[in-house]
Amino acid sequence: MIRSVEEVLKQEFGKSLSDEGVRMLDPFVGTGNFVTRILQEIKATRLQRKYRNELHCNEIMLLPYYIASMNIEHAYLDRVGEYESFDGICLADTFELGRQASLFAEANSVRIERQRKSEITVIVGNPPYNIGQTSENDKNTESIPVLKE
Repeated sequence: MIRSVEEVLKQEFGKSLSDEGVRMLDPFVGTGNFVTRILQEIKATRLQRKYRNELHCNEIMLLPYYIASMNIEHAYLDRVGEYESFDGICLADTFELGRQASLFAEANSVRIERQRKSEITVIVGNPPYNIGQTSENDKNTESIPVLKE
């Protein structure tokens, strides 16, 4: 998916994921797979700027949020050889981001405000497939093929 995004950026906008000003958001980061993959694709000479200023992601559940933070920071460490915390992740509900203030730590509120002010160029990731479900089993039969004799 990341390479597809790169190709569309080049064809349609004449830009690259590594270009300055191309800001990315994963609105439902989960454990951080898309963002860590993006970090592998960014040119090494532009990685620090991208990591510090142009990568954003949100997660509403606490455990995946912490796992994503660790995975993203580790991917960055692997590329540059030194640790730096990732300030682009917010503990937030992306669907409510524009309507309510953060109920969490002040640092999280600052990150949310920074993200709100950013002109996002690219959105990547998987949407939450369970929206509207009241239990894990709701609507599961729709995606399971049934073999008939």
